[in-house]
Amino acid sequence: MVMTGIKERPILFSGPMVKAILEGRKTQTRRVVKPQPVNQKSAFGNLGELWHYYDKQESFTTGMFKHWMPERCPYGQPGDRLWLREALYTDSEGAYYKADDMSIDEDLLEKNSNWIGNHWRDGNQSIPSIHMPRWASRINLEITNVRVERVQEISEQDAKTEGCIDDFWPASVQFSELWTKINGKKYLWKSNPWVWVIVFKPAQSARF
Repeated sequence: MVMTGIKERPILFSGPMVKAILEGRKTQTRRVVKPQPVNQKSAFGNLGELWHYYDKQESFTTGMFKHWMPERCPYGQPGDRLWLREALYTDSEGAYYKADDMSIDEDLLEKNSNWIGNHWRDGNQSIPSIHMPRWASRINLEITNVRVERVQEISEQDAKTEGCIDDFWPASVQFSELWTKINGKKYLWKSNPWVWVIVFKPAQSARF
């Protein structure tokens, strides 16, 4: 049973980002705002940029848009929970988290033997994160803050809390490369899309 008033939603992370969360290096994630707001050039230069979002008839200045949008974040609001979906794999002996080869708790496997059986029937099986069931999730996160910004607004410190390590290259440069790898051609770094910035911390299991 989920505690009243607290919502929980699934969220996907890649293996390297799972490891960064487990190591305490990642406490933020940026996700594309969909659909992207449309820029409307203002006839009044002193108003700056105006943005039209989705089916809303109003237009908003950049500052108003940043203030108005966070409450519409599809990933939740501060206090809500996220349960992490990550890739799994099975073999003849058990089931494992692909990010670090950690085995899934035996009690959980026994309670969900039907699901495991279906994935063992063909021998070794890789299970994409999108198909990870709720019961197998080992990482629960609590949202502490939500905001919207352009992806290129990321600071060096925020890039570090995205899990990028500041070594030979600045963390912000590493993040721009990571963004390009994950988001491909549709949301190019140079197009500077609007993103949800979701700040989180580890949480107790959301299954009360």
